[in-house]
Amino acid sequence: KGNAHLKKDEYEEAIKVYDSIIKYTPKIAEVWFNRGVAFLHLNNLTESLDFHNEALRLNPTVAFFWYGKGNVLLEMGKFKLACEHFNKATDIDLTFAPAWHNAGIALMSVSGTRSATVLKCFEKAIKLEPSYPDAWMSKGLFLFTQDKDSKAVECIRKALKLAREQGAKKVIDAATFFLQRTGYGIR
Repeated sequence: KGNAHLKKDEYEEAIKVYDSIIKYTPKIAEVWFNRGVAFLHLNNLTESLDFHNEALRLNPTVAFFWYGKGNVLLEMGKFKLACEHFNKATDIDLTFAPAWHNAGIALMSVSGTRSATVLKCFEKAIKLEPSYPDAWMSKGLFLFTQDKDSKAVECIRKALKLAREQGAKKVIDAATFFLQRTGYGIR
């Protein structure tokens, strides 16, 4: 029931359900993790981090738990630490495309990171999930920062196409904004 509330963006209701479960069965890592996700969506990062830590304490072998904690750290601006958690997720599951993608995002903000390392993360995510619009968008934006405009636009147009097919509004909006603002136009 908590997960149903989480999917409907009813975070306070989800937390109430998770609290009642934890009260009677406090050793279920997934409940702690999901509680952390709800707090992340409420932008309560400190508590979210605590609940992700508890999930990992109870079960450190789940890649998604490391990924979740990495997302909290990314939101906190702790980019290097976030990257370490995304890397731990990919150590557990080499095929976890979102962890590769978010590692690239985190690395973009870590001083001294080689551009080839960032690009490798986005390309790995795309190789694993060729229809992942977020990874195409991030790769395109990164290439644009590297003055590789034609390759960047190609990636962003690909992201827009995939996002339209999947109804991924955030990527549609970001890609449309980028293409309009840079004068490359939308197809």
